[in-house]
Amino acid sequence: MGLAGIDDRDEKLARFCLITSTFSIEQYCKRRLLLKKHFERLEFYGDLVLPLREYPVRKILAVFVLGNGEVLEPEFYDLKNNELYLSPALRVYPRIQAIKVIYWAGYKLGSVPPDLATACLELALWNFQRYKGRRVGLTGNIRGGGVRGLLSGRVNEILHSEEFATPSIEFGDYSGGGVVSPAVALVRCEQTEKERIVRLDAFSLIISFELPDTFETETQCYALAAAVCMALKENPTLGGIVDRAVMVGEKYVPPTKPNCGEGWGVVLSLRITIEELAHAG
Repeated sequence: MGLAGIDDRDEKLARFCLITSTFSIEQYCKRRLLLKKHFERLEFYGDLVLPLREYPVRKILAVFVLGNGEVLEPEFYDLKNNELYLSPALRVYPRIQAIKVIYWAGYKLGSVPPDLATACLELALWNFQRYKGRRVGLTGNIRGGGVRGLLSGRVNEILHSEEFATPSIEFGDYSGGGVVSPAVALVRCEQTEKERIVRLDAFSLIISFELPDTFETETQCYALAAAVCMALKENPTLGGIVDRAVMVGEKYVPPTKPNCGEGWGVVLSLRITIEELAHAG
């Protein structure tokens, strides 16, 4: 899946927009969309039909009875319409506290429903256009002075104080293991009832990093996220540009094929509120 009409030189940015738009839609739907292995604990109160959180369910890998620790054999359960049907024999099991299910769920690449795929592409294209500078003013101040100042300033200070080597954050066309260049996208999001009453605009800000795949990369990804979170707690107004910025999501994207030149991705999601321009001042 790609963005039609995008220059090959913007492929990295287009990929970032697709990843972040997928992440935003997953947050809105409160579930994962792409195929992934899930581990779910379901409290057991005697009901023999247990809906699974993620869907569509592709395959049940294992079912465990928590209480006695036994593995539930396949003849004691069945999968129908994304629900786990248990055998009535389980009601005579002693001390069952919960059922743990390991399963594959989600859509394979190329089989995502057209409405979800279209929504993802439209959001990705919208983010792409905004990032390329088609909207200036307030959003430019947030992305520019606010976020850039935070990342290249306090976040770098925190990273440099770590005992292990972590790349510095620089904006521009940088490459190499010692520097990482983030992509930043800002989109307006739905206001809460309280924000509407007090007249605050709400934005979702996505910060994305790509790091080369080494034995230290996973640790560096966690260190980057922790440093951004710490810097935000110290400076939640981004130097007075916004009313409040908080971290609301973290996503780590490992290479699909390790040791094949593909790197790690880190996607951080922030929620930003700022006084409505029509009522500012």
